[in-house]
Amino acid sequence: MAASTNPKLNSVNRILRALGYPVVSSIETSDPDVASALDALNDASREVQSKPWWFNQETITLIPNTNNEIELPQNTSSVQALRRANQPYASGRFMQRGARLYDTDNNTFTITENVDVVLILELEFNSLQYTAQNYITARAITEVTYDTDKSTQDFSVYSRREQKALQELKTENINTSNSNMLMSPEPTMNNMISRLGR
Repeated sequence: MAASTNPKLNSVNRILRALGYPVVSSIETSDPDVASALDALNDASREVQSKPWWFNQETITLIPNTNNEIELPQNTSSVQALRRANQPYASGRFMQRGARLYDTDNNTFTITENVDVVLILELEFNSLQYTAQNYITARAITEVTYDTDKSTQDFSVYSRREQKALQELKTENINTSNSNMLMSPEPTMNNMISRLGR
């Protein structure tokens, strides 16, 4: 079967091959093996994208709606408020609760001021950079082979591939963050500091 131009389909087929299952031409199927591979890929994507990378974070100003609440994008994984010189609030005062921003100082969803934040977003798999897709796929394969009766040797191979893919992703992340430092030093420095705890 020729390689598809659909990255998600290609990744699902990589997982299926690792498990010894035949590849498929579409992920729009009721095949339980495909469903399991998709679940593994989605779980890995959600886990990886819960952390800040150069491709899934945005520094923006959130504005209260007419109810004096700040609604977050549906694909928000986490949010970090940024303290600016011209704003009175302290960093850490605001946090995500469900789909809204919460004021921890006043214990309320009512917010009447604009809030500068870094959003960590969970993006569609097919819109991710190749290095991110590759690492997420490698991580999913490691997880599914660990949970099956695949040989220790197979698991070791996939684990090494995952570590290599992670290193490539981290390298690109560092290179891109360094480039961003020249263009927007304050939010980039905040984001780099937040990654130290990873």
